[in-house]
Amino acid sequence: MRGERGGERGEREGREGKGEGREGKGEGREGKGEGREGKGEGREGKGEGREGKGEGREGKGEGREGKGRGERGKGRGERGKGRGERGKGGERGERGGREGKGEGREGKGEGREGKGRGERGKGGERGERGGERGERGGREGKGEGREGKGRGERGKGRGERGKGRERGKGEGREGKGEGREGKGRGERGKGRGERGENGR
Repeated sequence: MRGERGGERGEREGREGKGEGREGKGEGREGKGEGREGKGEGREGKGEGREGKGEGREGKGEGREGKGRGERGKGRGERGKGRGERGKGGERGERGGREGKGEGREGKGEGREGKGRGERGKGGERGERGGERGERGGREGKGEGREGKGRGERGKGRGERGKGRERGKGEGREGKGEGREGKGRGERGKGRGERGENGR
């Protein structure tokens, strides 16, 4: 489904997909356009989510949690970020989604409450979505997730993994880069400048 495409996009042009995903991240769910589709899978990912995502499990983990799983979110505990503060999130952190989860963690951490799940929780959803994208372009989503979440200065996941590591994993670099910058990292956004969608 488009969601997958979205993910797929995440892998490839997803940076672009992410690109608008970025902005999409901002306006996001609706604004994305494809983000919607992305959201589609997000939604689906959201709804069925745990299955729908695949990694969405984790995504779902936080998703579920973000969804109001709240205290844990089983998937999260067993699966998602909940594990430790990392968990799958961490694992995803390893890929990119992890950053996705990373922000999921942090973002989610603050996210669940601080994020104001609802509007930001979308961010959380974006988290997943971004998470999935997080693996790829989602880093922006995630990047902004973490940082945008208010990680701002660094964002732990970011420091350890994602944007903080300007690059993050793969194209997440861009994702990260622009994530950072796109997020308003502006002055940051090095990866983006040097690398990211916008940058390049």
